[in-house]
Amino acid sequence: MTATSARADDAGERHLAAYERQCMQGHTQAARHALLDALASAPEAEWLPVSRAKAIAMMMEMIKGDLAALNIQHEVFFS
Repeated sequence: MTATSARADDAGERHLAAYERQCMQGHTQAARHALLDALASAPEAEWLPVSRAKAIAMMMEMIKGDLAALNIQHEVFFS
């Protein structure tokens, strides 16, 4: 691989990561509006578990996307 092709690959990976983050932000906002509408009047004990589960799932997808942009793939994710 030449230095020029390596730089092009790096630029492509950075562009892909930026695109994935933009997509995720759009999904985040759409999910946020849907959750806010549905849970606005609910007590915290009802909306907190739902919000927490959704936020964790969305963060995991973002992390997987960022890792994929670096050519890192895991079969099992856990915390």
